[in-house]
Amino acid sequence: MVLGINPDLSWRDVQHLAVLATVEVNSDDPSWQNSAIEGIRYSPKFGYGKLDAEKIVTMAKDFKHLKPQAWFHSAKKIEDKDLDLKVDSRADSTVEVTEEMLANVNLEQVEHVTVVVNIDSQIRGKVGVLLTSPTGIKSVLGVERKFDKSSSGYEDWTFMSVAHWGEKGIVKIMG
Repeated sequence: MVLGINPDLSWRDVQHLAVLATVEVNSDDPSWQNSAIEGIRYSPKFGYGKLDAEKIVTMAKDFKHLKPQAWFHSAKKIEDKDLDLKVDSRADSTVEVTEEMLANVNLEQVEHVTVVVNIDSQIRGKVGVLLTSPTGIKSVLGVERKFDKSSSGYEDWTFMSVAHWGEKGIVKIMG
């Protein structure tokens, strides 16, 4: 229906519309948090909510196309060597991503965030990975898993999140 009303929409336009045309489900669930988009919340359980078909079709009629897709790759690798972390402790790593850095690659807002991690651990299931944005939006990338007893840690594990849709930069990773 959306492409029938506006066949020139790109796949990114449709994704953006899908985020904007949502309705929260189970609004009392404590997992909901504010997003970078005013009036829209995000939940790791429910995403941005359920899609309102009438709303997305109406919005698609006059939707202003997004700029061409842009990517920002951080060349910075964060190394916290030889940390001897105890149970219930954490290591924070920060990558500064400024608006100027994003402007240099013609990126106006975050859509998808992809993080590749290498974390050594004697028990991988005891390690969680949390991504926090400058505005405090949190995205749980990796959760502790009590039955994962592997000693191989996270080697080149790629995590992706859409919780930061609309943000201007991502800066802190906690493990």
